[in-house]
Amino acid sequence: VYYHFSDKSTLFTESLTAVFSRVRQHTLGILMLDLPLRERLQHITLAVLSVSEAFATFETAMFEAVDDLSEDQLMAIRGSQHAIHLDVMQFLSAAAQRGEIAKGDPKLRTYAYMALLSVGHFRGLDNKPHFPDRGLLAEGLVDLLFRGLDAR
Repeated sequence: VYYHFSDKSTLFTESLTAVFSRVRQHTLGILMLDLPLRERLQHITLAVLSVSEAFATFETAMFEAVDDLSEDQLMAIRGSQHAIHLDVMQFLSAAAQRGEIAKGDPKLRTYAYMALLSVGHFRGLDNKPHFPDRGLLAEGLVDLLFRGLDAR
């Protein structure tokens, strides 16, 4: 495969943008299901948590590759990742317009949701996940997103 690309950084860029394109299509497929937003977000959350080790590996690879990638390559990778965020943002905004959730800043909500997803990466000193039951974690994260830190 490598010989089809001019260099490793081009292969890396093309690979990651292709992965993000597939993730985006899968995410859009879930977002378009005829289910309440909460259930759709639980499906997405569970899907993300199911590949949390791969995502952590991606973040490490990106950190290590930054110096070897051109600005255009970095923009292509981050742009393909950002497209997923924009899709989620659009669906959260539409849900607020329909009254399914309270109105608020869709960008803040999207990035808060993305940050919550990183909880799935946390491991203890023994390198075991803090939250081994991904289904319960997905449910808890979406519940936290929907309820916030309600003082009641």
